[in-house]
Amino acid sequence: MKIKLIKSRSFIISSLLHTSMRAIVFLLCTTVFSLNPTDSFSQEKVTIEADMVISIDEVFNLIQDQTVYRFLYPQDLFINSPKVALKKGTIEISSLLEKCFSGKDIKFKLSENNTIIIEKSEQQTTVNNTPQKLLVSGVVVEQNGQPLPGANILEKGTTNGTQTDIDGQFNLTVKDNSSTLVVSYIGYLTKEIVVNENTNFNIVLEESRASLEEVVVVGYGRQKKVTLTGAVSDIRTEEIKESKTANLANNLTGRIPGLVINARGGEPGSDQIDVRIRGIGTTGNTQPLYVIDGVPSRGSFERLNPDDIESISVLKDASAAIYGAQAANGVILVTTKRGKTGEPVFNYNMHYSLAQPTRRPHLMNAYQYLTWVDEINERNNRPQEFQDIIRQYRDGSIDRTKWGDTDWWDVVTDNWTPQVQHAINVSGGSENTQYYISGQYLNQDAIYVGDAYGYKQYNIRSNIDTRLGKNIKMGLDLAARIGDNNRPTLNTDGLVRQVFVQPPFEFPYFENGLIRKTSAGNPISLVNGDSGSKRTQTKKFDSKFALRWELPFITQGLYLDTYATVDFYTTTRKDLSKPFDQYEFDEESGEYINLKFQTGTINLFQQYSEELNQLFHFKIGYDKSYGKHSISSFVAYEQFKQEGEFIFASRQNLISEDIPFLFSGADENQNNGGRGYQSARQNFFGKINYNFDDKYLVDVTMRYDGSSNFAKGNRFGFFPAASLGWRVSEEDFFNSELITELKIRTSWGLLGNDRVNNFQFLQIYNIGNSYIFGEDPQRYNGLSPGTTPNPNITWETSQKLNFGVDFRLRNRLLEGSVDVFYERRSDILAPRNASIPVYAGLTLPDENIGKVSNRGVEIQLNHQNTINDFSYNFGGQFTFAESRIIFIDEPPNVPDWQRRTGRPVDFILIYEANGIYNNQEEIDNSVSFPDAQPGDVRIVDQNGDGVLNEQDQIILENSPTPKIVYGFTMGLDWKNLSLNVLFQGQALAQTIYRPFDINQQSQFYEERWRSEIRTPNATFPGAFDTASSSFREVSTVWIRNNSFLRLKNVDISYSLNKKWLEPLGLDSFRFFVSGHNLLILFDNVKINDPESVSSTGWFYPQQLLLTAGFNVTF
Repeated sequence: MKIKLIKSRSFIISSLLHTSMRAIVFLLCTTVFSLNPTDSFSQEKVTIEADMVISIDEVFNLIQDQTVYRFLYPQDLFINSPKVALKKGTIEISSLLEKCFSGKDIKFKLSENNTIIIEKSEQQTTVNNTPQKLLVSGVVVEQNGQPLPGANILEKGTTNGTQTDIDGQFNLTVKDNSSTLVVSYIGYLTKEIVVNENTNFNIVLEESRASLEEVVVVGYGRQKKVTLTGAVSDIRTEEIKESKTANLANNLTGRIPGLVINARGGEPGSDQIDVRIRGIGTTGNTQPLYVIDGVPSRGSFERLNPDDIESISVLKDASAAIYGAQAANGVILVTTKRGKTGEPVFNYNMHYSLAQPTRRPHLMNAYQYLTWVDEINERNNRPQEFQDIIRQYRDGSIDRTKWGDTDWWDVVTDNWTPQVQHAINVSGGSENTQYYISGQYLNQDAIYVGDAYGYKQYNIRSNIDTRLGKNIKMGLDLAARIGDNNRPTLNTDGLVRQVFVQPPFEFPYFENGLIRKTSAGNPISLVNGDSGSKRTQTKKFDSKFALRWELPFITQGLYLDTYATVDFYTTTRKDLSKPFDQYEFDEESGEYINLKFQTGTINLFQQYSEELNQLFHFKIGYDKSYGKHSISSFVAYEQFKQEGEFIFASRQNLISEDIPFLFSGADENQNNGGRGYQSARQNFFGKINYNFDDKYLVDVTMRYDGSSNFAKGNRFGFFPAASLGWRVSEEDFFNSELITELKIRTSWGLLGNDRVNNFQFLQIYNIGNSYIFGEDPQRYNGLSPGTTPNPNITWETSQKLNFGVDFRLRNRLLEGSVDVFYERRSDILAPRNASIPVYAGLTLPDENIGKVSNRGVEIQLNHQNTINDFSYNFGGQFTFAESRIIFIDEPPNVPDWQRRTGRPVDFILIYEANGIYNNQEEIDNSVSFPDAQPGDVRIVDQNGDGVLNEQDQIILENSPTPKIVYGFTMGLDWKNLSLNVLFQGQALAQTIYRPFDINQQSQFYEERWRSEIRTPNATFPGAFDTASSSFREVSTVWIRNNSFLRLKNVDISYSLNKKWLEPLGLDSFRFFVSGHNLLILFDNVKINDPESVSSTGWFYPQQLLLTAGFNVTF
């Protein structure tokens, strides 16, 4: 006989643990001990961590690992039985065993000592050993036509069986046409079919309502999706990996309702991605909390390897309250992959991409530039300088050896820049130990000509789980990342500005290839590496040691869960600037003169910083089902400590660029400095989740948080939350053939935000050369008071209300959710400087004075269907979020049209334009700036006082942060070919786009005012310089609507037939091509990407990616 026995525990350990936890057990478990063992067994559940196909013996091991039960059965009972396909989620033990024994003459019973005895039925059918004569085949699909790989096909009364392949197809030889096929699949109703005269079957399995359900990661645990009571959205690894970008946040854009993501740029390693949940709800910090594998505040979410991610969940309402003081802006939970029992499985991904800007600047050409300059001269009563040259450009007679027509953007940047990613992982393990190990390499070139600058990244991860005993599991997670960012010596906006200001009539090179000096400074030497570099290397090391101890010897369902993390980050920065070669031609000598001596000296700046984060977590939990009642609860303690410091130093006039070290610099003008910082949190929290019959759902969380940012009397805050759910579709009175799932849910929660500068409750002193002493007076370091302290500073709090409906129609014809939310943020930390006169000379601390409301709606819909070999799905998500300031400190005499109270948090203060002046009479009959002339912007005098000044500026309702975001997805599958498409858009957003220097986007030239007759309805003012009021006084003439719809992502893939791969030892091989940011279908910006917020256009543009690659598993 084969017996699986649970190892005994020491009597001493059990007694000590029982004594120390008696009070907790009494509170959590008083109803448990009266339960009959058989009743408990019939309702007890196990968790399937991931989809898997395993043997029946392995099913027994899985049950034993999570419960007190052991199995007793004949050694050879299941030798020839087919494997069982399991879906991720939870399932009752009794249901799981019934699925395993479906079609077999097997019976089982539970003995008094928690042993499950399995044996053949007394009327066991004798297996027919005569040759089998009839071959049957077919396909097994679910109700919507999707194939079910791994479904069990068994000849009833025998152990003769098989499983469906990846396409749901099967072949099985049976005794004769009187045989019965038993078809089963976990999560679906078992079906029996008599063969009769048929040899080919199309078998449709119906989903079982009482079976395994999909689970979602929530705060400090997992929960069945159908029993969720909060506004939680999740996305799986397959969807995340459809976008082949280097920044993980880009992969989520347009896919999750409530998640507002804007790509403000595309620079390698510094993409400028704005991520917000349900818009802006505060005047303070708006960033969400990132939780990676259960650890809050782990940074660099966007640099995670997408191949490592199992799922991402977004907590948007009171469901985030379990994270308390850091959760007011919502929470993003990231769960990385873990190993599974089985043979090692290797997976390798390779992507090669070509990138270019989604929109590049189109600057004025030489003719337009000189025309613009002379029009400025004319408008300012100065002589026109270039009329003859302009005429020669126009008629084609210009001397091209002296007057060029250079597209400086084209000269300085490459048309396409490469990007490559390699990722490999291996997972597997034995019954006791499972592992997941991965590595990633990323290399992105910058768009500048040559390959001197770019970003490289190296990621490694190891997640290991092992069983130390029957009830004890240990986990050890290690992860490391190195990021190497090499950038030009001039910052990005300054470098792009240097391109913009180049006169297009000048040449970049001499005929012999030497770099030519230009009047504005040739930018080629700034992008090809000649001028030096700014190199920043970040190193991030994360570690987590976890232990989980199931305590069935006290009571079934009780457990201890603890983990400790140590994360260490370092950043090393080294900026080396050096002289570079640029030439001018001496016509007298006929020689090219190197002007390197004019381009500066060799200078070095270095900085080093490090940060250590330590977290300890301890949790006691209790999960139990009895009858129709299910309880999941825990209480926990957590503490966090952060310490960091940085130092810097610089020297000038280094001896040589080949000795890039501080000691080689001069003593004059050397500089150094540094500082340190620290913070800590202490948290007590708990959660109770109750559901009755998976119909009536209650979730309550409580958290008591302490933060070092506040004084002792205000250091701790209490953050409770509660949510309710009602699955109406489970009621007896609900009888709809169309609607198969209908759930109503609501939630309320109080959350906090402590993201302010540390120690504002203390008097801070500044150190500086503030005092003069001695007979020979000299300055000495001294202390001077900084910001006035506020000992009463405390938490910013957020009350969140949410009402939602989830539904699903028959055969998943349509499923989705609708959420309506309202948030009121109070005690927002902000200084009261606006109402204090400037002459008071006070720098006031933050106070808890601000109040903001935020409201909106979210909608998500999905449809899927299958027609023969063709399956498709369509989905869409829509979010509207609008904030209003209830109170903010404002000057008492601010006019109503400038008052921020009652208006959105994110705002633009600007003059209102009313067209362009066409003639002097219009100027004379209106209020204008003193320098106004025909062609200038007409400004509205808001207060009617006859003077234009700052009192006439208005606040616009919309801002660069969109109030509406939406996305549409489409997926098509035909045999081995797949197509996935994503459209993304936004609305109710606007930004200032105002040129600065003389050269600028040509649209400002083409749509400028020229005269009353020629351009009476011009879009932009006449030619201007920075002294003109049309430029100086920013008005709505420069505002553009940022609404857009773009084709965000297209992914096409083809999987090779498995029969071709088997001889090569491969499990799968998939080719793919994809495009990201492919096409802007409509927008109003035109000159820049509509997600950009740079008013001048001096930014690193968003990137369009074309990618090809493959994925292989073996």
